[in-house]
Amino acid sequence: MLRVWGLDSAANAQKVFWCLGELGIPYEHVAAPAAPESARDRRYLALQGDVVPMIDDDGFVLFEGNAIARYLAETYGRAPFWPATAKGRADAGRWMDFQLSTLRGFLHQLMRGTPDRARTAELARALADGLEVVERALERSPYLAGDDFTVGDIPIGIMAYRWHALAIERRGMPAIEAWYARLRARPAFRQHVERRPPQGSFTPLEASGDRA
Repeated sequence: MLRVWGLDSAANAQKVFWCLGELGIPYEHVAAPAAPESARDRRYLALQGDVVPMIDDDGFVLFEGNAIARYLAETYGRAPFWPATAKGRADAGRWMDFQLSTLRGFLHQLMRGTPDRARTAELARALADGLEVVERALERSPYLAGDDFTVGDIPIGIMAYRWHALAIERRGMPAIEAWYARLRARPAFRQHVERRPPQGSFTPLEASGDRA
């Protein structure tokens, strides 16, 4: 059985658990610290801690949330979740990269840092500027890569959950709101993302005492 290491409240791990839920893949969630055979991988994970997910799929060991989600989608998925064409897969994959390259840095500072009020407002504006790209895409289609939900929706969906959890001023983005409502209707999202408070250290979360 496929084994998974990682905190189920952490964003990168939730990508993996949500993907597994969409695919209906049975797995074992290992609570102990990840311990790959490779000394290089052990050193890497020692720096990252249990926040970084890792899987062992019949001896194939892989870490990093987006890489794992791509692997699971390609190995166990089918269209439309894993698009059938190279163009479709590139379209879905671009949003996974966009989450890491553009959105994550601002959100990470809001969730895990201790910015003052002015810096919080600055980060919120920068994050909203990045999300405008997502808004434009979702004005054209119900999901990021077209008419159907794909693996590409997962990483930014994880970010959208945290964006809505933070007590910050959010710019009006009706296309994102409609897309986010569709994500929230998915059983795997409710099970693996929404019911688990986000992991972190920053405190201004709405309607709860959970830490980000």
